[in-house]
Amino acid sequence: METFKKHLKDRTGKQRRNVTKFIAQNISQQKFVTPIEKYADLFKAEPLHNTKNAWQHWLSTALAIAMQYTNQTNLKSATVFADLPINCPLVSFSNWVKETLKCGRLHKSSLGCFSEKRKKGI
Repeated sequence: METFKKHLKDRTGKQRRNVTKFIAQNISQQKFVTPIEKYADLFKAEPLHNTKNAWQHWLSTALAIAMQYTNQTNLKSATVFADLPINCPLVSFSNWVKETLKCGRLHKSSLGCFSEKRKKGI
């Protein structure tokens, strides 16, 4: 950016259109070098978010697999979660989340989402 500004006729920044056009062509949003740029490579990723993202991905994949192995006729006919048979893979997965993982809020919200979408016909 500095070298481009040196080539301009008015270096004080009155040729703003040329500067913004140059920024757009280079797919950048910075007009100047940020002070944090030299320290950006020294940052360490916070492991909490990585762990949360990994669990979210794993649980959504496991839920998809449990729904795949659930009998589709039972799944389509159920309007609430209690209508599914006890030996259904989806019920087993939901109970595992509640009892083994101790994620009661996740269990309760998934039951609510299941019932809510069934009432709407989704």
